[in-house]
Amino acid sequence: MAELLREPERDRLIAYLERQLLRTVTLDGQAVPALRETHLPFPTSEWCWVADSAAAAEMLAQPHLHARWGGLADGLTDFLLGMGTGHLLFSRVAGPECVIQSADPRQLVILTQGYEFRGDLSRGLLTQSVRGGAARREMHYTGHLVEFRLGRQQHCLDVEDTIAAYGVEPRPEGALLFHESVLKVQAGLLRKTERVVARLRYEYTIQARDPRLLLRVTLRAEPGVTLENVRLTTALDELSAEAERPFGQLFTERDGRFLPLPAAGTELFTLHQGPTRLFSLIEETAPGAANGLHIAPLAPQALQSIKARTQNGRLHWVLTRYLFPRVEGGAEASIQEARLLTAGTLAAGLPAYQAILDEPAILSGRDAGLSPDAGTALNAVATQIFFAAHNAYAAPLPAERQAQMRVWYDRHVTQFFAGLGPDGQPARGASICAPSPSPCSRSTPCCAPRRSRATRSFWTTG
Repeated sequence: MAELLREPERDRLIAYLERQLLRTVTLDGQAVPALRETHLPFPTSEWCWVADSAAAAEMLAQPHLHARWGGLADGLTDFLLGMGTGHLLFSRVAGPECVIQSADPRQLVILTQGYEFRGDLSRGLLTQSVRGGAARREMHYTGHLVEFRLGRQQHCLDVEDTIAAYGVEPRPEGALLFHESVLKVQAGLLRKTERVVARLRYEYTIQARDPRLLLRVTLRAEPGVTLENVRLTTALDELSAEAERPFGQLFTERDGRFLPLPAAGTELFTLHQGPTRLFSLIEETAPGAANGLHIAPLAPQALQSIKARTQNGRLHWVLTRYLFPRVEGGAEASIQEARLLTAGTLAAGLPAYQAILDEPAILSGRDAGLSPDAGTALNAVATQIFFAAHNAYAAPLPAERQAQMRVWYDRHVTQFFAGLGPDGQPARGASICAPSPSPCSRSTPCCAPRRSRATRSFWTTG
């Protein structure tokens, strides 16, 4: 690396890193140094990014600087190694945070260390996006349906059209968001009258120390009413909004394997049938810039199917459907999901995302997103390996330390090149998951989303 600064200016800049930007973060119970984003009083100033620490570590790894600042270089390298202990190189570390900027349920705004939530609960709408992501995208949690049979009559209702109550409830280190629907149908043999048959509640739990969004759906049948073939659903809508980054990579878990699903089919079609412990959607773009959403049903045995609708050839609406054969009057049927949104997503990392959904504490303050600057971190570690191998340091790096860096480097450089296409450019939708026969069936009729009421039909077997 050529010297572009005179020695006094260079030393003052390095001193600035130590005095103003250096912080101590805890990864897996170990305190390691890292560089924060800025010394200015910005809301994100305490975030510590891999790319920032990697650039400084590479500079300080030069032999003529390492003699004086080797301790700082080693510490920043510890941060890099800790951010990539597995096959994923995470992007940043941030302290726990949950700030309710607006508790108005019609215009709610909530910020956590990694996400921004907005919405209008009176319309059953909640959006989530990543703060500081490589490519900002809002996920729309809306478009829910509820199905059931009352007597001989099948019913399929839009949840958002029946909302009667909604609110934002502050909780210790978090918030609970909810909207509740009153379900009414026309009932009677000779003379049809409107009748309340059930109440349906959607709850979203946001926590400062948990990157997951927890969703609970509960249906309570009214006294004296018995509902059969009840299907509770959770939905994702407006997925086709980003034409340049469609959700082209879809996966479900089955028997410990992660199987790719078709991203598009007929306008309404079945993506998956039966239980699964994980359903993931990943944008069709370079892994470092790909947003991903990972959904873990917490009672997967109740999952019946995952339906989808396309728009302009792109995935637009997805509905997960949970089946309860019978709900007696006064009884409840309930489902729960954990959702993880990642900015920077690797299809080969699906086991890691599933592990985070099972136990979020393993992140230990790390953001779950993949670093878009893996090359910067690789250069920082490779520089030290190179100089150590050529005995360029006055105090040689211990052999154990060199071996640790080599193992880390080999793992992540292999993953880096796996994400490149034949032309050497970032591959769109790079994945190492082996293709397998699709478990989908497209013969079952599907209940269309609320935007297509005229085409609505009812599921009877799917």
